[in-house]
Amino acid sequence: MGMEIVVRVKVADGVEMEVRGEKEWFVEALDQLPGMVSKLRDSLSPASPSIIPLAESREIESLPTIIRPKGTQDAIVKAVSTAWGKATSRTAKEIDTVLKHNAVHISEGSLTGSLTLLVQANKLRRLKVGGTYAYTLPISKMESEQAPEIPA
Repeated sequence: MGMEIVVRVKVADGVEMEVRGEKEWFVEALDQLPGMVSKLRDSLSPASPSIIPLAESREIESLPTIIRPKGTQDAIVKAVSTAWGKATSRTAKEIDTVLKHNAVHISEGSLTGSLTLLVQANKLRRLKVGGTYAYTLPISKMESEQAPEIPA
């Protein structure tokens, strides 16, 4: 029985390839090792560079503007009260994008905490959409904004 040889090659970040065998076999297979590594790297690399679709770039342009929010909760309510927020219920991630777009930078914990407080105060409504939560104005607030005013 001959000596066993083990070679580990780092192919990509977090991916290693291990080749082991008897000395005689390994000497013969050594010429094929660069080709094996090359094929493995090619199979791990993306086929084409990532391209942002035109629809996503338009969504970024149509983010609402929030005028002088008094604080985090006020900024959230103002964002959800815009046409953007009324069009569909919005996730915390989408609300965070709007806040950052309007130079209101807060941590994820502060955002989720503020959203929870706004739901408890009945200023927002939380809906389960797929596997995540989305936020919208409460039904009572949306009805009062749409109801025509009756002159006295």
